Amino acid sequence: MAEFPAEAGPQQIVCPHCKKTFTAELIAGQTERHRGFKCPHCKLFVPAARARNS
Repeated sequence: MAEFPAEAGPQQIVCPHCKKTFTAELIAGQTERHRGFKCPHCKLFVPAARARNS
Protein backbone atom coordinates (compact mmCIF):
# COMPACT_ATOMS: atom_id res chain seq x y z
CA MET A 1 0.00 0.00 0.00
CA ALA A 2 1.42 3.38 -0.99
CA GLU A 3 1.60 6.30 1.43
CA PHE A 4 1.02 9.78 0.01
CA PRO A 5 1.38 12.72 2.41
CA ALA A 6 -1.05 15.52 1.52
CA GLU A 7 1.64 18.22 1.75
CA ALA A 8 4.06 16.41 -0.58
CA GLY A 9 2.77 18.20 -3.69
CA PRO A 10 2.28 16.60 -7.11
CA GLN A 11 3.00 12.88 -7.42
CA GLN A 12 3.86 10.75 -10.46
CA ILE A 13 1.17 8.06 -10.56
CA VAL A 14 0.54 5.02 -12.77
CA CYS A 15 -3.20 4.49 -13.20
CA PRO A 16 -4.22 0.89 -12.42
CA HIS A 17 -7.11 1.20 -14.91
CA CYS A 18 -5.51 2.55 -18.11
CA LYS A 19 -1.83 1.96 -17.13
CA LYS A 20 -0.84 5.52 -18.14
CA THR A 21 1.40 7.77 -16.05
CA PHE A 22 0.19 11.17 -14.85
CA THR A 23 1.11 13.87 -12.33
CA ALA A 24 -1.48 14.86 -9.75
CA GLU A 25 -1.91 16.07 -6.21
CA LEU A 26 -3.57 13.88 -3.62
CA ILE A 27 -7.29 14.51 -3.16
CA ALA A 28 -7.57 14.42 0.63
CA GLY A 29 -11.02 13.08 1.43
CA GLN A 30 -12.64 12.70 4.84
CA THR A 31 -12.13 8.92 4.92
CA GLU A 32 -9.42 6.62 3.57
CA ARG A 33 -11.62 5.44 0.67
CA HIS A 34 -12.04 9.06 -0.50
CA ARG A 35 -8.29 9.80 -0.66
CA GLY A 36 -6.73 9.40 -4.06
CA PHE A 37 -6.18 10.83 -7.51
CA LYS A 38 -8.28 11.60 -10.59
CA CYS A 39 -6.78 10.14 -13.77
CA PRO A 40 -6.82 12.73 -16.59
CA HIS A 41 -6.71 9.96 -19.23
CA CYS A 42 -9.54 7.61 -18.30
CA LYS A 43 -11.28 10.05 -15.88
CA LEU A 44 -11.59 7.41 -13.15
CA PHE A 45 -10.81 7.90 -9.47
CA VAL A 46 -7.66 6.09 -8.31
CA PRO A 47 -7.71 5.42 -4.56
CA ALA A 48 -4.39 6.21 -2.85
CA ALA A 49 -4.21 2.61 -1.65
CA ARG A 50 -4.20 1.34 -5.28
CA ALA A 51 -2.03 4.07 -6.80
CA ARG A 52 1.56 3.29 -7.73
CA ASN A 53 4.40 5.82 -7.89
CA SER A 54 6.26 5.72 -11.19
